[in-house]
Amino acid sequence: MNKPSAIFMGSKPGAAVALDVAVRRGWRIPYVVVTRDEYQPWTAGPTLRDIAQRHRLPVVVQKELPRSQKVDFVISYMYRNLVKADVLALARRAAVNFHCAPLPDYGGHSWVNRASFANAREIGAPCPYIEQGFDCRAWL
Repeated sequence: MNKPSAIFMGSKPGAAVALDVAVRRGWRIPYVVVTRDEYQPWTAGPTLRDIAQRHRLPVVVQKELPRSQKVDFVISYMYRNLVKADVLALARRAAVNFHCAPLPDYGGHSWVNRASFANAREIGAPCPYIEQGFDCRAWL
């Protein structure tokens, strides 16, 4: 059975762990997309770039991503920037957004804090299809 392929986009420590798991499970990752401001001195452990380099995967920022690379999935794993429409179009099967609080109510930054302060009934990890816009889709 062929393993899926994905363009993997992220900017936070959880993305580094998820990328490592995907690669170890045999996913084909032709590009890892990071943000320009990926350094986070308040977190410990390797960055997404560190994990990509460990696995010898090409690392780019979104504007450098070749638009000819079709993949099964475009995965945004806590990626800080808007995923452009032409990048979404690279996914043959789906473009998905791993986010850690209910959408659209807790999209954007500081989602855990805002959900906690609002006494949200649910905090989880939705994985909606990406639409053009920031964190606009509710749970799948």
